[in-house]
Order: sequence, then C-alpha cells, then structure tokens
Amino acid sequence: MKFYYFYFVVFLFFIGCSSKSRKESIDFFPAVSEVDVVNLADLKFLDPLNLSDIAENIEYIPLETNTNALIAHDGRRIHCSDSIIFIHESGKVMLFDRQGNFLQELFRVGQGPGECFAGMCDLNHKTREFYVYNLFRQKIEIYNFSGQHIKSIPNPTVNYYWPLSMGIYKDYILFDNNNFIPSFFSVFNISNLDSAVYVYPNRYLKELKNRVAGFDSNSVCFQNKDSMLYFKEQFCDTLFYTTDFSVTCPRYIFDWGKTKTLDFQTFSKIFTREITDSHVEDGRYRIVSWMEVYPYLFFVIRTTIGGDFMQYLGIYNNNKKTLQITKDIELNNDFDGGVNFIPLNPINNQNFYKNQIYTLVYPYKLMEAYAQNKSYSSPQRRKQLEKLVNSLSEDDNPILMIVTIKNDDNNTN
Repeated sequence: MKFYYFYFVVFLFFIGCSSKSRKESIDFFPAVSEVDVVNLADLKFLDPLNLSDIAENIEYIPLETNTNALIAHDGRRIHCSDSIIFIHESGKVMLFDRQGNFLQELFRVGQGPGECFAGMCDLNHKTREFYVYNLFRQKIEIYNFSGQHIKSIPNPTVNYYWPLSMGIYKDYILFDNNNFIPSFFSVFNISNLDSAVYVYPNRYLKELKNRVAGFDSNSVCFQNKDSMLYFKEQFCDTLFYTTDFSVTCPRYIFDWGKTKTLDFQTFSKIFTREITDSHVEDGRYRIVSWMEVYPYLFFVIRTTIGGDFMQYLGIYNNNKKTLQITKDIELNNDFDGGVNFIPLNPINNQNFYKNQIYTLVYPYKLMEAYAQNKSYSSPQRRKQLEKLVNSLSEDDNPILMIVTIKNDDNNTN
C-alpha cells in the first residue's frame, strides 16, 4: 500500500477526530491529539538498552507452587488487577493474590456441567469480571473475581468455528477473526443482553475488504485502555484508535520509506505453500506485535536472514518523539543483575496493567542469571534478589516479574 495514500487517510480521519471534543480522563493513557509518524525508513539496530532506561522499579512475586496450580510454561497470558493475578494456561485459569498465594482455579477444565476450557479470556476492570471463551461449548462464560459463575453468552460468531483472540472494551466484546472471515475483527454489544449482537462491520479500510483476515494469532491486535481502543492489522502501516466505533482515527503511522516490507500477498502465498523458498522473506520487514504503555510504544519487528527468523525491539517515546530499535527483544536487567526483561512477547501476549508490564520467569533462569550476571546498579536490590534465589527450587512455579515504566519527561529517553 502506497504511503501517500495513508497520509490522505490520516488527513480525512484527523479532520473527523478534531471536530469532536475529547475530554475523557484515561489512566496512564493520554488523550490523543495528534498522529505520530514512526520513521522506519532507515533502520539502525542498536545494542540492547538497559532496563533502567525505561523503568523506575522492578518487583518479583514467586507464585505459590501447588498441586492444583502448576504452571508449565513461562510465556502464558497474564491478567492483573489491583488485587488478583490471573494466569491463563492450557485451558485453565488460576487465581493468585498480589503476594503470590494461590487462591483457586476459576473453573474445572472439561466439557461437563459447570466445566469450561478457556480458549481465550480477558479482564473487565470496571465491572471486576473475567470473560472466558469456552472453546468446547463455543460460549462466553463470565465470572466474578471470587470465581463465581455469573452467566453464559452464546457464541456470536456462529458463521465460523472459533476466533483467534478476544478482548473486552466497555460494553463490547471483540473477536480477532480467523481466516474464514474477510474482515479483521468483529465487535459485538453485550450490554444488558443474554446474547451478543453484531454492531461493527470492520470497514476501517475499505480497500482491505476482500483480503482474508488472520493467518495467525498476531495478524491483528487490539489494546484496551477503558476509554480508548487501539487496533492494528499486521500488514497495515497504520495503528488506529476509536472511543465508541462511530469515529475511527489513526494514532501511529509506521513510515517504512524504501525499506522492503513483507506484503500480504507474499505472506499468504507462503502460508498456502504456493511459495516454498525459505529465503523469500529475507530482508523484508513487518511488525508482528505492539503495545503502548505510556510514554512508550513497544513493537517487535521481524524479518529473516538466510532463512532464519530475526526479531528486533522498537521503542518509540511519545514524550520525546524519539525511536530506538535494538538488536535483541530483551532489555538488560541492570537493576539487580537478574534475568533480562522482554517487555513485549513476539506472539502478541500483551501483559500489562496501568503503567506496569508483567512476565513469568522460570526459577532456573533466574538462578542462572543471578550466577552469571555480576553487573548491577543497586546493591540493595542485589541482596533482595540473592534472598529470593536462595529460597527457590528449580521445580517451583514461575516467578512473576513486574516492571514499572517511567512516566517522567526528565527521565525518559
């Protein structure tokens, strides 16, 4: 898609956005008053940044090891509120308090009465409810934070098997469509209804209407911050936002300039094996995941070199309007010399709440990092890490690593 066309789209959308007064208050998410152009025309890859460059604090919460709550993978989806930690893994959802104590499983996994298998889930902070897409029954199950089942909503996406991802925004539920639907995501109104009602036909870019939607779980992505919804399709240069779906506006434009990108047509031929050359993606770039935790927009750029996948971390600073792209998606943990931090999972697991980003770390990885990394800035933090490492066993559940992002103009890059 030609970049000049996007400027034209931006102009039209921006006029529509500017005509409305936007006074809503958004936690850790400023009101949008401009379109940011992220310049990717001249890619320069830097050495990995230090975590202290973007963060002000780091915290570890060991999750209780319990026979009823064994976490087998450290990359699973994490949902956090001010009081509860929800871990979604292998169809089940486990609840821990903010001290890491296991509370309960949200439901029994299975197909029987009262049982569920979580294909996708999301948290509604306003209503303190947890929404689960029951993959076996193709229903949306709603639970409160105490684990009590509130109600079931029939699957609104009756014309195909299951969506690829799900999100909650205000009184709407969003589905990232799979490759049977020629649109990128669907929005349904679930307010005061026993069944979801389709309300939005995804016509934010009409020229894309005949394209197959998602091939994988990160073909499209949306991010919810209570009063605003961001969304972006993987092969589109623009990240959009909306507040109520009546107006859709551009928020970020990724200007690739003359940089070669992986286009939709080539990707679809690779996916359907019309193209089998493993080097066809060499030197072609695309953004596979992104997340904004103010003042930063994080995104992962992927390409191949010699047929091998290469991934880079982009960090755009909204305050300073600066961009840094690092050779690695990890940030050096210079706080205490512990395990390096990955702010954004390449498969689009957006683990964040307010101005904090979360990840799970295996005990043995934390032990190895502590033993190998002797570089740290805080002796006090180092002693705290030492105490934690000495209390761990390699068979324990992962540790929840919480990083608080800086929001000070004087301290940001």
